[in-house]
Amino acid sequence: MSKIQKLLILTLVLVFGAALFLAAPAAKATLTIDATSMTSNGAVTIDGVAASTYAIATSTTTGTITIGGLAQTGNIDIASSTGNLTLDLGTGITGVKTIHIGDSATANVITIGSTNGAASLALQVGTGNFSLNGVAASTYAIGASTTGGTITIGGTAQTGNIDIASSTGTLTLDLATGITGVKTINIGTGNVANKITIGSTSTTAGTGVKINGVSTVFHPTTAVSFSAETTSTASQLLNAGIFLHPDNDTANRNLGFPTTASIALAMPGGAVAAGDTFSFLVANGVYVVTLVAGDASTTITEGLTKIASSTTRVVYCQFTNGVALAMTCY
Repeated sequence: MSKIQKLLILTLVLVFGAALFLAAPAAKATLTIDATSMTSNGAVTIDGVAASTYAIATSTTTGTITIGGLAQTGNIDIASSTGNLTLDLGTGITGVKTIHIGDSATANVITIGSTNGAASLALQVGTGNFSLNGVAASTYAIGASTTGGTITIGGTAQTGNIDIASSTGTLTLDLATGITGVKTINIGTGNVANKITIGSTSTTAGTGVKINGVSTVFHPTTAVSFSAETTSTASQLLNAGIFLHPDNDTANRNLGFPTTASIALAMPGGAVAAGDTFSFLVANGVYVVTLVAGDASTTITEGLTKIASSTTRVVYCQFTNGVALAMTCY
């Protein structure tokens, strides 16, 4: 074999080897595309240019579109751009959309909205009503971080009811009870003929109101007329509040108190504290009325025991001890 032939064969071997080397594929993911799917065992990127428009399943009507793995633990980021944009979700103008966000039977943690700058949030509802609810032990905080802002509840032209603490259970309603900062509390101060009711008409839980932590009872109803020896009831003493001894009676009369305990039970909340007061009126006819304590826990001060004829007296009674139930009337 001539040298020229050997050189030609060597050249062909080198060229063929180089071709095989260049043709060897680099390690890459496998991408499989068929008539109805595209799968890959590596990362998949779908990209275009700045003004590209992407359409996904625009012809689908009754089918289902699923994004994300059924057992996925990583993030699913939608509209995470740093630029200004609008994210539309369920905004089609026909067909009712039912939109679920994190309402599965797990303890999902959901945050909607931001407190940065001029961020805003609007929750709107039509005649289908609005419900904010939790479980029996849920705690609700409304405007807890607000300092100089305004919290408005109810419509500016509303004619329906606004119900607060309408529970049938026992509870405490606290209004402006913060221990610092002076509160100005306005109730029904509009320039209209407002009708304001404070206190209950219940005879089992007591009537009246507490001012500065002290109960004051004033709930006059039908006056009580007596022309015989009479012992008033707690309800008559606190709820009626007016005793009439008529001119046509024929003798002096005693007007007795009920027991101190029964009076305390009929006070606001069914209990008393030192300083709690109530008052009642005795309008006397031509004979003397003598006030008689219901028990040793009630003291009637000297000078008040007998109410002279043709005299009207207002009697003020104050509990001096809410535990041992001591009361003095003046």
